[in-house]
Amino acid sequence: MEGPMLALREGLARLYKNNEFADFAIMCGPYTFKVHKAVICAQSEYFTTACSSGKFGEGEEGRITLKAIGSEDGDDETCDDPEAVKHMVYYFYHLDYDAARIDSPGANVGDTPANGLAVLPHHGATASPSGKHRLGLGTRRTPSVPQQAVKPVLKTAGNMVMHARVFAAAVKYQVQALQVLAASKFTAAVEASWDHDDFAEAAHIVYTTTPEEARALRNEVAKCITEHGALLDKAAVEAVVRGISGLAAGNEPESLVAPNAHMPTMAI
Repeated sequence: MEGPMLALREGLARLYKNNEFADFAIMCGPYTFKVHKAVICAQSEYFTTACSSGKFGEGEEGRITLKAIGSEDGDDETCDDPEAVKHMVYYFYHLDYDAARIDSPGANVGDTPANGLAVLPHHGATASPSGKHRLGLGTRRTPSVPQQAVKPVLKTAGNMVMHARVFAAAVKYQVQALQVLAASKFTAAVEASWDHDDFAEAAHIVYTTTPEEARALRNEVAKCITEHGALLDKAAVEAVVRGISGLAAGNEPESLVAPNAHMPTMAI
């Protein structure tokens, strides 16, 4: 079956780059994605309904606008991250997504524009160190050093924040297979980089952008804090725990209680 499946995946990937037969548009923030109803509706109950003629204006108009984070007429916690929506659209045509293309340290964002997306500015340039140092009344020029010798080693977060946002988008737009994939990527990132500063933001996103019944990421966050009690020594993580009722009020499973010497015992 590998031959036919590979051919199907390659065909979907070609459609992603070819707007000739596109019959619907998804707009979010600065992006307009020209898509194919047959592709997105086959994977999303939400878009199946939205694209249906005679039911909603979006189906008649052939386009839908998703409120983006930071928009003037929406609550950020109920709005969409345009980059997460971009990953979701990419997934429809590739059955996978690569968050590292967007938010990993050193990535050239927008180097390979596709599907009519605007090219985003590249912020990865680094300034070279000054070539001169003051020594008494004279100066001397320091020898040049290869860039790789001075580039700092960056501690990455495994894109856990973006995986959390993609999961939220998959839940909201009822893309079941993408939920499973994003949850798997999130779990791998948290297990490898639980002590990264991004964990607090990721936990906040998990508990504020998904419904309570979407347990996959919530369980992973709770498990991580339970297994690594030192996380509660971080002010940002403690603030998230105290600020989210599901964590601080003891609404999580009783087995997921994180002891901490200087904090009240709380279910997470």
